[in-house]
Amino acid sequence: KLLSLWELLTQNFNSAVLPYRNLNQFAEQYLLKNPEVTRMIITANPFPLFKFGYLLKNKFNIKWIADYRDDWSTTEIDKPTSTAQRLLARMNSYYERKWVGSSECITSISNYYTNKISAFVNKPGHTIYNGYNELDTATAESSLFQEFTITYCGTLYARQNIELFLDSLKKLIDHADNKLSIKLHLSGISFFDATQTARVLNYMKGYSDNLIVVDRLPKAEMIEVEKRSHLLLMMGHTGLKGITSSKLYEYISFKKPILLCPPDGDLMESILKRTGLGLYANNSEQAYAILDQFYQSFLNSTDISVAVNEEGLKALSARNQAHKMAEILSTF
Repeated sequence: KLLSLWELLTQNFNSAVLPYRNLNQFAEQYLLKNPEVTRMIITANPFPLFKFGYLLKNKFNIKWIADYRDDWSTTEIDKPTSTAQRLLARMNSYYERKWVGSSECITSISNYYTNKISAFVNKPGHTIYNGYNELDTATAESSLFQEFTITYCGTLYARQNIELFLDSLKKLIDHADNKLSIKLHLSGISFFDATQTARVLNYMKGYSDNLIVVDRLPKAEMIEVEKRSHLLLMMGHTGLKGITSSKLYEYISFKKPILLCPPDGDLMESILKRTGLGLYANNSEQAYAILDQFYQSFLNSTDISVAVNEEGLKALSARNQAHKMAEILSTF
């Protein structure tokens, strides 16, 4: 912890403390050998990578884009609470503006993020969605699980009201003749917050046989779980805007029904409506109705099809997002 604190306090003044300082060294050597390179994209977090853009711009006059996959000083998730945290945040704000001020523009994951970051650093902004990679999911077809399986992959955050969904799931289990035929698969929910698994297990006391809770899986295994699931689950972030999990983009590539419970009234809902893959539940009663419909379909060995909007889906591919980034690069 002391070493981490030292890094946080000194990273703005001395790049030598950064464990990834070799990236800047490599970039300098590469640009010296390849003077025809005139454009650069720097993706952060970690945010001190933007300092490298500032240094390389000064040394090589190279033009660059500051690509935010998360926001930094403008974050609404981890607000500083102590005096030390507020002082550190104020210092980071100064250096964020200084470093990103040398870029040509910024890009981020949603219009909301793009607009607030652009206003903060006083640079033009463009939205580049995370997108899905067709190569990651272009594998052979897989048979569905023998049990009726709902899957949620990725970190669970405190602001995500999973209890709403769990209420509907418990009701479905209570009404089922074969209670063990229903499974909720949760993978990697405690990656950033160790309390989240306990949160779910405590809420599902008496239903532990219906849970499959695992740590993060290798990507190929996780894709297989998602493909074999009957329904995929997502949740909005209460009180926050502009947030979408990169997992949602992977979800939509399978062209499977996705339950958004509760909806976010924002980006996730918009993406699901564009692709035609979304089902929406604002309360446990609506969620139960959807679950029961899919469970009855499972029992009868029938499918509930979704009307996929292929054009809307294609627009959200990583390939198309890369094309948008290329267009931005061509403007300066």
